[in-house]
Amino acid sequence: MNLTQHTYALAALTLVLAVSACGGSMCKVTSRASGERYDSIYSKTCDAALLRHADDSLRSIGHADAERIHVLKQLGRVLRNQSDFEDALSAHREGLELALRHLDTVEAVRAYNNIGTDYRRMGLLDNAAEQYYSALQLNDSYSDSECFATRKNRVVALNGLGNIYLSMGDLCLADSIFRQALATEHALGSHLGQAINLSNIGSIFETQGMLDSARIYYERSLAENEAEGSRLGVALCHINFGSLHERADDYPSAIADYRRAYDMLHDGSDQWHWLQAAVALAKAYLSTHDRSATRHYLDTAWAVAVSIGSLEHEAEVARLRSSLAEEEGDMRGALDYFRQSLALSDSVAGINKAGNTHETRLRYKEGVMRDEMTALQRLFSAERRAMVMTIVAITLALVIVMGLAAWLIVFVRRRIKHHRRLIAEYERRLEQVLGELQEASTANADSPATASVATATAVATDSVPATSATTGTAPASAVFTPSADACDVAVSDSHAAANELFMRDFNKLINDNLDSPDLSVAMLSQHLGMSQRQLSRKVRQLTELDTQTCIRTARIRQAKRLLRHSDMSVFDVAVKCGFDSASYFSRVFRLEVGKSPSDYRRGGDAA
Repeated sequence: MNLTQHTYALAALTLVLAVSACGGSMCKVTSRASGERYDSIYSKTCDAALLRHADDSLRSIGHADAERIHVLKQLGRVLRNQSDFEDALSAHREGLELALRHLDTVEAVRAYNNIGTDYRRMGLLDNAAEQYYSALQLNDSYSDSECFATRKNRVVALNGLGNIYLSMGDLCLADSIFRQALATEHALGSHLGQAINLSNIGSIFETQGMLDSARIYYERSLAENEAEGSRLGVALCHINFGSLHERADDYPSAIADYRRAYDMLHDGSDQWHWLQAAVALAKAYLSTHDRSATRHYLDTAWAVAVSIGSLEHEAEVARLRSSLAEEEGDMRGALDYFRQSLALSDSVAGINKAGNTHETRLRYKEGVMRDEMTALQRLFSAERRAMVMTIVAITLALVIVMGLAAWLIVFVRRRIKHHRRLIAEYERRLEQVLGELQEASTANADSPATASVATATAVATDSVPATSATTGTAPASAVFTPSADACDVAVSDSHAAANELFMRDFNKLINDNLDSPDLSVAMLSQHLGMSQRQLSRKVRQLTELDTQTCIRTARIRQAKRLLRHSDMSVFDVAVKCGFDSASYFSRVFRLEVGKSPSDYRRGGDAA
């Protein structure tokens, strides 16, 4: 190993150790932050030999594939700028294999873009388009579609495709692609990316003969390149300005701009772009009939184009040589160069390759549409499942509500029947008590208290005086005089006098106020001089009924009597018995009696 090789090996090992210190362990797949640190170090290295030694060192260490991806990426770029396209392709392909093996989507997309650019520089447009579309397809499948790296990878692929379609003459599609890329570069804040796409759009305007619009875009591109500090970008802008001067037949200005770009790119770091300036100078000198200068630049450009394998530039140089030979009167040479130009042009953008490029684009579009269709089908299935679940939930809710409603109806009906049975039982017991009182009054006819109870019994049993012989109806006093309430009961002998006096006052208050809506427990307790609780306890003790039930029973019995023995309307009967509303009276009457007031009047009391 000579001194130079030792020096490169030492420098490569130092570079690897520096990256390892920054990036952490080389035994694991690096994170995105580690990848950015690798890029920040290796992207500054422009020595292909140093990068090769670094790659060899990492290969010998083992388990450093993640770092080798970044070394190979930069190595391929350096080799491409040196126009060593075969070695650049080899490095980028190896980096692609490593990225795919380690499932590094971002780096795999970058490798596809780099391979596409390598092919494009070589003039193999169909191969380049296939790589760019592979990059787009893989990039679109990446989960983090909004991160900077993903969006940048997408615009790089779009820019490459735009240049391919521009070379093939599909200006409309190229313009659409460049504008998509420009919008994304603007959103990313990339001066260089905007400069590239502005220049490409300007070249489309120039091809269409819209020179003023082309100049505007070229000037915007120059401003972005100067903001980025890109020497290459500024040089390419001068080539564009020279082309505009040449179209305006201002050859001195065109040659000046071409010469400026030629000198800026003559350092040999990027021979492919330098060829553009050299070919442009040859074309301008040919237009001014300076054959010596034209031949000089054509010979120089041909040698470089052949050495780097750029078919696109070879075809252009052959075409210019044909024009030069024709101007010199060498028709045989002009024909030979013209045939050579056609053959090279067919190799660059032949019909078959153009068809392959469009076929690749269609396959990409088909894949995108298939993915969108799959996503829509999944969304439709999810919505359909959600709809079915919603319908099932609503159906279950309705069944539950209907079940609860049915249960509630049955429950209410049972409660109503139970309440009616209780009322019937209360009336039966009341009739029994009244019968006992009647027997007691027969045994004690001379007792004033007993006579009062007998009177109440006669009224409570619905005894009716004899009807008038002339009218056939009961006397008015018998029909409209309220009877004693059904709460008249027998009392024990020790408290008979006090209890009978209390019940007489109690019954009298109820009978006197049956037609008053104000008749209530509160009114009775106020007139009897006791609290409502004392009154309720006293009445329940003597009758086993609460006070409100006594009031309601008295009103209903009075209503039954009026309905049976008078021709008053139901409304008048309701008012006479203290009800404000005929409908409310009908409901209470039906609850107590089991039939409506009208039915009772027609059929009488079946009980």
